[in-house]
Amino acid sequence: MVVIPKSPHRERMEENFQVFDFALSGEDMAAVSSLDRAESVFFSHRDPAMVEWFVTMAEERRQRRRGAGE
Repeated sequence: MVVIPKSPHRERMEENFQVFDFALSGEDMAAVSSLDRAESVFFSHRDPAMVEWFVTMAEERRQRRRGAGE
């Protein structure tokens, strides 16, 4: 999953940009890499039924928003 920080406050935006003040060692990178299970925690993009479900759900949500005047 990817986190996208957001804030309407300038101070928080500046704070959010201060994320590059560290470095990962080779050992750190190996530990992070070992966490990869080569599978999605959200849904399998390789399963046609799951992809169809997701597309249908997204389209239904879009239609509800249009119906609500968004």
